[in-house]
Amino acid sequence: MSVTRFAADRMLGRTAKWLRILGYDTVFDPGMDESAVRGYLKEGRTVLTKGKRFSGLGCGKVIFLKSDLAADQIEELIRKGLIRVDGSEGFGLCSTCNVRLDKATPSEVRESVPEYVYHTHLEFRRCPSCGRVYWPGTHYRNMVSTVRKILSGVG
Repeated sequence: MSVTRFAADRMLGRTAKWLRILGYDTVFDPGMDESAVRGYLKEGRTVLTKGKRFSGLGCGKVIFLKSDLAADQIEELIRKGLIRVDGSEGFGLCSTCNVRLDKATPSEVRESVPEYVYHTHLEFRRCPSCGRVYWPGTHYRNMVSTVRKILSGVG
């Protein structure tokens, strides 16, 4: 099965971030124009937008999201069958850079995390592009809770 790759326009920044959190390669392009849409489509990406300005460009590969909230937009994508959320790929991409995260040891990230985090966590991931460090703390648990709420709405 091929994994859908996305490009999101200026109105879908939070949705792009959530798609990355869920493990979907998602470009966020706040300056997206028709030329960029054509390029993303050529790359095999599905273009996500809240506006109608790109109608007629994508032969079904330009998706107009109706909802205003990111969680509802994720729910829309699930209902349309464009994404599935099963936990197998989530939390593997940098939510900022859209780059696959590398595993890191506590000693490798010691200078990049708070002292308490260093002493209380064993699992870390680091973005090879921006250097951002991730660990399964309270923010992670809150994101998992949000994903569960989204899934309960899809039923």
